[in-house]
Amino acid sequence: MLTARDITVVRQNRKLLDGVSLRLDGGSLLAVVGPNGAGKSTLIRCLSGDMSPEDGVAELDGRPIGSYAAADLARRRAVVGQEQHLAFGFSVMEVVLLGRIAHAGRSGRDDDLSAAAAAIGAMGLEALAERDFRTLSGGEKQRCHLARALAQLWPFAGAAAEGKVLVLDEPTNNLDLRHQYSLMDQVRRMADSGLGVIAVLHDLNLALRYADRVAVLCDGRLAGWGPPSEAMSGALLSEVFGLELRRVESPDGPPLIVPAAQFADAV
Repeated sequence: MLTARDITVVRQNRKLLDGVSLRLDGGSLLAVVGPNGAGKSTLIRCLSGDMSPEDGVAELDGRPIGSYAAADLARRRAVVGQEQHLAFGFSVMEVVLLGRIAHAGRSGRDDDLSAAAAAIGAMGLEALAERDFRTLSGGEKQRCHLARALAQLWPFAGAAAEGKVLVLDEPTNNLDLRHQYSLMDQVRRMADSGLGVIAVLHDLNLALRYADRVAVLCDGRLAGWGPPSEAMSGALLSEVFGLELRRVESPDGPPLIVPAAQFADAV
């Protein structure tokens, strides 16, 4: 579905990405993890079509992503970046309707309103639909932008999700613990509905808990790739992050990644 083939990006004589290859399938969640400066956001920009690599190619359904017309790509791929500031007093509904711009001339006003209302409902924002976006909490703003992305891709359940991708760059940034897990629950449901979802995550335990596959980046290279149980070994993560880490079993869910010193103190 969404594929990176030997992507290399060079800026100011420095390789930000070096021959990275991976694949995102529909109906699955791919987490991208790694230390600061590993190339995570650069990879996301290449896969979303916002940056062209020096070598290699990003493909959506077997076609170079750069070959899509902007509106056509926007109907198939939605992006929620790290920072989404709005200076104007748009309501939540108006922000979500921005996601329908790519459908101009292809859908009527009623269809756009129905898609926006459905996306707002999917994010549990019905009670906030008329609120000024600027008055929302950080978690509410993030849910609003996710609703905008859903409206952009709507419909996406079942067969309608084929070939559609949601790209998230650090979606849990600046959220407290409860809102991180709440948001990732919603992201997981999006993948389960049929969307392909790729998300940059700083929290390794969120990747372990929610992702179907994980790409571990280090110095612009793919250091680990596969299901979380295979790609996120304690030894590999220790090498990548420069900190001795352990993967410990949890009786209540997926394993946990903890610093070795913390593990020693616990036992």
